[in-house]
Amino acid sequence: MEKLPRFPSLTPDHRVWRLDWFGEIAYPGVVRQYRQPCIKVAISPLLDSPDGFALSGSFSTDIAQQRNVWVSLGALSMMRIGDLWQDGRLLQAPLYTPSYFELDISPDTTTFVKAGLAIDKNYLLPFAEHPWHRFHTQSYCLTVKASENETLIIPGAELVRFYFGTSSSLIKRLAEAPFQEEMLWLKKHFNLTTGHLHLKLAPGLQYAAVHDVARIARDTYAQRSAANIYAHIVKATSQRETAYLYSGFPFRGKTTLAVAGIWLSFAGRPKSSFLVFSLRTCSHAFPFASLSCDPIDRVAKKKGADKDSAKQGSGRSTKSSNGQIEHGDPGNQKSPRRYIFEHNVRFPDLRRKPIWRERLIAADTTGMLMRHADGSLEKLAFGEPEGSGDARAISIGVGEPPAPVAETTPQQLPHFVRTGMSMAVSQHADSAAQIIARALLPFGRAEPVFMLPMVVDVDGVVDTSLMYTGLDGEQRMKRACFIALFENDQERQKLAIVEGADHASSPVVVDVADTELVNLIQSLAD
Repeated sequence: MEKLPRFPSLTPDHRVWRLDWFGEIAYPGVVRQYRQPCIKVAISPLLDSPDGFALSGSFSTDIAQQRNVWVSLGALSMMRIGDLWQDGRLLQAPLYTPSYFELDISPDTTTFVKAGLAIDKNYLLPFAEHPWHRFHTQSYCLTVKASENETLIIPGAELVRFYFGTSSSLIKRLAEAPFQEEMLWLKKHFNLTTGHLHLKLAPGLQYAAVHDVARIARDTYAQRSAANIYAHIVKATSQRETAYLYSGFPFRGKTTLAVAGIWLSFAGRPKSSFLVFSLRTCSHAFPFASLSCDPIDRVAKKKGADKDSAKQGSGRSTKSSNGQIEHGDPGNQKSPRRYIFEHNVRFPDLRRKPIWRERLIAADTTGMLMRHADGSLEKLAFGEPEGSGDARAISIGVGEPPAPVAETTPQQLPHFVRTGMSMAVSQHADSAAQIIARALLPFGRAEPVFMLPMVVDVDGVVDTSLMYTGLDGEQRMKRACFIALFENDQERQKLAIVEGADHASSPVVVDVADTELVNLIQSLAD
């Protein structure tokens, strides 16, 4: 994984500093070095080495030296409560106390509270057990009733980071202006039959944000939570009050949360509340069965931008050549750079749902199939209704006409097809006759190579064995090609060559009786 850039303005010296809490939100004019939303971060120096102290204890840091630092709101994506930083670089992300909670998210189980709230003179976050929020008692938390005796407390900033922080550009955009669809996507289509969602992201958004944007596009609760980020900030600032991040769960219903944090007492009862430092995973299902995204438009540089940036650039610097994030806003002299912060699976539901950039598959989808409990396959419609889909019409008949040979040379075929052809021919190496492999055109197609259809079971779970994983970790359906082996210009055998699971895997060669996709899928399952 590429190392993250340094963030020297976060840590004031060479000591190890713990990120204690997230404070208020401010706009340009309040924090002069920024022209974009920023957030106050509370940090305190560690009293001992990271390996030599119980970090969940109240005295693991020198709370008397706690200080507040302003950072760009976009940096929230790479920051979590409890993380340790040194010399502006993330040193360690302690897990603290890991725990799992099965929750039912609804208005009856969730409540917004201030961090310094007292109920019948009993504080939700008692200073004796958690002193690190002492200067930010007006910041928001969301409480969730986990059971009769247990309550989950999640800081509002952590909810925003986890559910809308896959991309720093998304967080920044949600806090800068009132919510409008055009700020997140330019095109949206949802196929009710297949559950496939297609998006064209708004210019400037990172592709990493696509599933967060997709949830907002398809779930009214997610849209409401996203819109509340800006709405609540503006409401507070218009009343001359301090603004804090405020956002609820982007869904309603059951979920299992994996979290890390500490247990706190309440009203004399130990382990009554669990304060979440960081959300790790959330099992709630996304509101789509599959997702695709058009290539992202880049923001064109405006005329005169060079001159403007030169005038405005004095006193402000951007990411320098040594991978260091400077205090202030970025300039427009260099193209943006992307960093991947977390590689863990935050949303397990996405692992069984194909998500791809549209350009990876062009318009060559072959539909969707559903596998029933008895193993039989049923064709389902798939793709856009504008006529770009490749679904085949159903016809009644017996057998099928011979598949025409593709007018292409082996050099024009993908590497996996050429490899599969060599494998197939080598099986007849003992034959005295010359065996030639030729690609076949499936019925109704102009190209021999095609994408396998998506196969789901009756519960909508995608068969991931038919998916290819690229070098960047993205998944798409495998490609395939029908071929025939000819001996003296007479067809001897029909085969299908299916792409391997990744670039390092060999293709699979299977016998087929025809070029029918349903039969091919059935052969692969057998």
